[in-house]
Amino acid sequence: IVNAAMNAYISTQLMEPYTSHIKLSEYESFIQKDIFFTQHTLNTNEEFENFILKYENQTNLIYRGVKEARWRLYSSLQRHWIINKYVEKKVDHKNFVIDLINNGRKVFHGTLTKFFIKNNIDPANDLAVLSFLQHYRQPTPLLDWTENLTNALFFAIDNIDLKLGTREIHQYFSMYVLD
Repeated sequence: IVNAAMNAYISTQLMEPYTSHIKLSEYESFIQKDIFFTQHTLNTNEEFENFILKYENQTNLIYRGVKEARWRLYSSLQRHWIINKYVEKKVDHKNFVIDLINNGRKVFHGTLTKFFIKNNIDPANDLAVLSFLQHYRQPTPLLDWTENLTNALFFAIDNIDLKLGTREIHQYFSMYVLD
């Protein structure tokens, strides 16, 4: 009976997490997360130091640090969309993003224009506007990545909650590394 129950549980972990427009989904286990990512779990100081040594001087890599290994990679707009039930309210996604960009240009017009010109960025670049708004707590479809391993590590552990959850995955943060 125990073997059958364990096999049934493992079978549930071999499917991607439940996805819904009304609830943010999370990974329930490392088995489930392994469907999407090649993972390496670090449990000792030596393993962590080896990870740092391996990646600290790498070029052409980008990193993202996340406080909870169970969290899926949602943009702030995806989280905002689900939490505020915009699908049920029949809010048009494309118009929402267009309005976000246009409102950002109106509210931050002088600041944006000066910033973009100073940094040789075309002020008409919508992606640049979204990138700017991302750092002013506006929901955007962008995910922040960095070329600096230390910055990603900071975001993974800054204000981390050390209360352990009931599952193994609750006891870890994640560092994503993309080539």
